Amino acid sequence: MRSGRPEGFTVIEMLVALVVLSVGLLAMASVMGTLILQTRAADIRTERSFAVQQAAERLRAQSFSAIGDRAEADAVTVGSYDVWWTVADATSIKRQIEVFTKGPGYVPGNGFIEAKLDTFQITLARID
Repeated sequence: MRSGRPEGFTVIEMLVALVVLSVGLLAMASVMGTLILQTRAADIRTERSFAVQQAAERLRAQSFSAIGDRAEADAVTVGSYDVWWTVADATSIKRQIEVFTKGPGYVPGNGFIEAKLDTFQITLARID
């Protein structure tokens, strides 16, 4: 036992400890919200990337001379995305293709939207 001072914490010490703990918990809650938002945005980017990859595989599976435009009205649906393409530059040895996707997306400042349009470039070379 200490001389002249009872054992335990004072009310002031407890209040300071509670304030420090509260600030830490609020910071953790804020970070968790950001992490959830970023995880959802990453899931959307992954699904969109998969849709573009499927379109690229579909194009590679065609004969090189048969690769042509696909209109938005005739879009392929992959997961939550509509995918179509146009041949931007065609030569006898390569095709430069613009692939369009429309579906769920994340726009910084605007949040999640239902029909975000994105464009991707794919180059296919003739392999004979």
